[in-house]
Amino acid sequence: MAEKKVSWTNEELETSSLFTGVDLESVREILDGCPVNELHQGDVLIRARERNECLYVLLSGSLRVQLNPNMSPLAVLEPGEVAGELSIIDHQLTSAYVIAGDVSRVLEISEQATWALVEASHAVSKNLMRVLTQRLRYGNSLLLASHFLLGRYAAALPLFEALDAVSPENPIAKYYMGLIYFINDDPTKGKMFLREAIKANPSLQTDAIDEILKN
Repeated sequence: MAEKKVSWTNEELETSSLFTGVDLESVREILDGCPVNELHQGDVLIRARERNECLYVLLSGSLRVQLNPNMSPLAVLEPGEVAGELSIIDHQLTSAYVIAGDVSRVLEISEQATWALVEASHAVSKNLMRVLTQRLRYGNSLLLASHFLLGRYAAALPLFEALDAVSPENPIAKYYMGLIYFINDDPTKGKMFLREAIKANPSLQTDAIDEILKN
């Protein structure tokens, strides 16, 4: 990383996935303690199989998600997207490298600051949940909600349950709770949540989900 300095704009954060709809003034005290890292092309932000204790919001540039620095990227993150959120949730070793695709700026939010933001802003909490569900949806499209991915995201189950408690009409929380329970050896409870989710939003029904509910 080239250098650290606090430098972000309201517009950059307001258009990010984590801070959409958030009253930034209400969390400015927390954000003012979060540095902005400036990365050169090829700088490694997150290393695979290591501890990571920060969530990163990409402000400018791009980030490549790679299993190995010499491999093609699994995904390319664009401004507004986040990285490292899973490490904040499950405290496991990281599973991939995150490398700057070009000159980039990222807002570094420590684990402590992340949870302070969640406690201070309901909007941040919902946005973090949305990021997690998008990650799950991406994994589901690749490999029918792969056992590995859902095994990692099982640590996020309390967050989904919390979202379901405050927004019981939200079918997305029930959908992923159902998938997590089904993969993690509670198929009866999993199917119950999946049926409730599909009843609330029929567009969530897919051939893969049909197969789960048949068995």
